[in-house]
Amino acid sequence: MMAEQEGMQAPEWLRTILGQQQEIMTQMANQFSTSLATISDRISHLEEAPGLTRTPSPAPEPQVAFTEPERRVKPRLPDPERYDGVDSSLYPQFKGMLRAKLEIDGNAIGSKQEKVWYGFGPIMVAAASRVYPWINVCSRMRN
Repeated sequence: MMAEQEGMQAPEWLRTILGQQQEIMTQMANQFSTSLATISDRISHLEEAPGLTRTPSPAPEPQVAFTEPERRVKPRLPDPERYDGVDSSLYPQFKGMLRAKLEIDGNAIGSKQEKVWYGFGPIMVAAASRVYPWINVCSRMRN
């Protein structure tokens, strides 16, 4: 089979196409060389022109933005009264005052985590023992 392939020649139409392709590639290579030489000459001419000196451009100075440290807003509402959990009729009032404090003075208090701990602060021992496990679990899930 190898001997048969060696004796075979490509069809005439294929040799014609390959020849034309070779001619086109040669023309393109010549055009590229001519264009490259022209560009190179122009660059050399520009570099040698009087009045044009090649000086390195100075490095840009780093821009430093000075910002004032973030200031917390002063709180507007007083801290809610402590809640001990003994008299449950006082809870709605405590909850409302705490909610208002967090909504109105939230920026003064800080992040979400700081707000949670702020809300936990005025809860006294009996009520805190019921709330703290929830805060502890959420804190662990976050980390």
